[in-house]
Amino acid sequence: MGILRAAKHQANIHSRNVINKLLSLRGMAYPYLDVVQIEPTKLCNMSCQMCMNPYLSSSEKGNMSYDNFLKIINQFPRTKNIILQGLGEIFLNKDIFKMLTYLKENGHYVQFATNCSLLTERDMKNIAELGIDEIRLSIDTLNPTLYEEIRGVNSFNRVIKNIQNLAHIVKYESLLMINMVVSQDNISEVTDMIGFASANNIKIVRVSWIQQKGVKDQRKFVSERMLPTMNLSEIRKESIEKGVKLHVNIPNKIHALNCKSIYNTAYITWDGFVTPCCHLENPKVINFGNVLETPFNEIWNGKKYRAFRKGHFDINSACVNCPHYSQE
Repeated sequence: MGILRAAKHQANIHSRNVINKLLSLRGMAYPYLDVVQIEPTKLCNMSCQMCMNPYLSSSEKGNMSYDNFLKIINQFPRTKNIILQGLGEIFLNKDIFKMLTYLKENGHYVQFATNCSLLTERDMKNIAELGIDEIRLSIDTLNPTLYEEIRGVNSFNRVIKNIQNLAHIVKYESLLMINMVVSQDNISEVTDMIGFASANNIKIVRVSWIQQKGVKDQRKFVSERMLPTMNLSEIRKESIEKGVKLHVNIPNKIHALNCKSIYNTAYITWDGFVTPCCHLENPKVINFGNVLETPFNEIWNGKKYRAFRKGHFDINSACVNCPHYSQE
């Protein structure tokens, strides 16, 4: 029975790929998405200068209400993989556990990221009890002084303690991974972070090179800290070697030319705007409509989305500046 089910699954994937190729000629996409990323908040308790968040105006930030969350999630009855994360710290939304509970009770695979500064022991136990499938722990350095310089807050000790406690409480009920943004400031610490992960039974370290997002002041800050390609290749090689020794996985990057997100994923902001992905999450830069005003199934293959897909790799496309273009 397992073999038959697997064969049927592969046949469905093949059929869908064929349909997608035919639809793509018209800039259209299959109506059922693989992944939906929903932003529960754009509020954050940190001021990371490599992030766009500190440069946004107060009017651009806010929390998604639970009622709006339900209005949005119920438009995706066949999508099981949900990333409940955006350009903010999700535990600043008072309804976050109501959202997480709803998703798990309805059979979703749930992912989120956290800077780990606000977690309480009760939060950690709730996370373990819910069986959250994937949790990304955001930390860039093991140096307290550099941590405060990067993050703009003095919460290093609390974050380290919370990561260690969370790893102990959830154990292998959740897939824990460390997210580390690397620049000239902390490139020497990548292998140390892999060691920290291994010591706490965290089996994945996801290394992201510092990226320019389009906000003037943020781009200036990032440009002063970006790494030469040679350094990226060298540190990546060292990271993989250290990971192999300590049984810590260092995931490969996806190249932009292989990007399928415009055909199978969508990003929805805290206030309902649909954008292409987490690298183009700012609705002021690009958006295809608002799901709180227009049903998603009308937006997904609407005129604006179709035009965007057709021009995906044109010289004037917003995707031309995607950081994955320069990744290995």
